[in-house]
Amino acid sequence: KHLLKLIRSLGNIETMDALLKAFVSVRQSSPTVREAYFEGTILKARYHLQRCSWPEAQSTLKGLVHQKNVSRRNQAIMHNLLGCCNCIIQEFDTAIYHFNNALKLEPNDLRIHQNLALTLEWNSKLAQASKHWDEMLDILDRHPLTGPPDIADFHYYFEFETLNRLANEHAERGRWTTALTYMHRAHRLRPDDEDLMERLFHTYQQAEQPRNARKMLERLRSLHPNEPQNELYELDLV
Repeated sequence: KHLLKLIRSLGNIETMDALLKAFVSVRQSSPTVREAYFEGTILKARYHLQRCSWPEAQSTLKGLVHQKNVSRRNQAIMHNLLGCCNCIIQEFDTAIYHFNNALKLEPNDLRIHQNLALTLEWNSKLAQASKHWDEMLDILDRHPLTGPPDIADFHYYFEFETLNRLANEHAERGRWTTALTYMHRAHRLRPDDEDLMERLFHTYQQAEQPRNARKMLERLRSLHPNEPQNELYELDLV
């Protein structure tokens, strides 16, 4: 255990990998050593992935696919990284397979849901993607999300940007009611966001909800009473 702690503390990936390979060759029956080797191999693959060496990352991870005697969490991370590798080289069906395997092991990991939703979109499977976006947002409601220390209130920033993106996606396809659902939720997070209020006004019009459009226009007028653009919006309502 002391040796593993020392090896894990090393900053050099190649050195750590060589030591772990030597360690596992003499202690193959040790679950602790096998787990450490699995984690080290994941770190090595991630190192290649961050440096745009997709084939190296993929081949590194493939050696771990059939290992079942490690934690579910590490298996999920391995499948998630393999899915990312396959996405980058546009093998979307294989990526979906790995993301689904990752979700079977970690069904409440919102980042895996996000990865799968994006991949399904790229593979033109929009209905399935929507299901995973909604799952991700439900998990986000229940579990606060930690992020980079330089982004204040990262949890709310991440949720708002996700809702904003989904609203735009559905609005571009003319699905006004669904777009409004996401916009309403984003509006609850940022009730004073003027850009969002303006988009809500236009989306209410497209969804043939003039009363709600007028309420949103009145809100915009209260913020900027002498704004000429609001008078043009009034003409749109007439």
